[in-house]
Amino acid sequence: MRVLVAADAMAGLGPREASEVIATAFADRGADVAVVPLADGGRWFAAALKDVDPGIALLRPGSIQQMLMELSSGDADPGESSSLLIDLTDLTPLAWSELTAVPPSQIADVADALTHRDLVAVVRTGEQTMTLTGLSGRVAERGREDGSDLADTLAANDAVSTWLASVNMDGTAPGSGAADGAAAIAMAFGARVQSGIEVLVDGFGMGETALRADVLVTGTEVLDFHVVGGDVVKEVARLGSETNRPVIALAGRNFVSARELRVAGIESAHAILDGLGDDHPSPAQLAQVADRVAVSWTW
Repeated sequence: MRVLVAADAMAGLGPREASEVIATAFADRGADVAVVPLADGGRWFAAALKDVDPGIALLRPGSIQQMLMELSSGDADPGESSSLLIDLTDLTPLAWSELTAVPPSQIADVADALTHRDLVAVVRTGEQTMTLTGLSGRVAERGREDGSDLADTLAANDAVSTWLASVNMDGTAPGSGAADGAAAIAMAFGARVQSGIEVLVDGFGMGETALRADVLVTGTEVLDFHVVGGDVVKEVARLGSETNRPVIALAGRNFVSARELRVAGIESAHAILDGLGDDHPSPAQLAQVADRVAVSWTW
């Protein structure tokens, strides 16, 4: 039997560690197990990326100025690969004035320096299609979130649109609104926009692994009606649907009915803790539930 395990952070463990706890339960019963750590960004993404390609270069700036400074100064680690990934998921939220203050000449200089690199702007899942300007763009969306005056939002949209034109960018391009517009800067010097999960799914060849698996197993802190486990669970469910493989979920707590789980692409869910509460499962409790699940899902 072949099992693919890709859990989110849970039980006080990161994605890889949580997945390995679950995988051990299946491996102890003779299953061939593949573990794929998934994360959108941050240190867990960086660690997983090293497993994909130890030579790949990754930049994790805390601000757009740091990003531009490191790229223009050559401080970005060239690695052994032609690819350079720029993780934008930890950026401090931008004020629109910060974005429009970036000189077009600085972006042009960075673009010239990086013509030999395959650039990827790494953003959170769902932001890959986000636009920056227009009625449904990030500028307008954040104006609504902040309760800003409509005139102020329109003025900000006009200012950002003017700046975008100066760097030959279209604010309605998918991905330009990611990371509050920081992705538009990366796109201006040639980057494509992907979520961290997309990068890792492609890098690990997870689609092919899922095709060879008999069961896909995922995990999350909470399964609820709003996010149904989060982006990692949704990606595993998508792969299960695409490959016609059953998806099993372990959750710290589960508030989703069996019928709704199946609509979400999950065959069954197994809660570690019952009911409401602020406490979190321990790694030992995760291992116990994984062991019980493995007993019923190995053959």
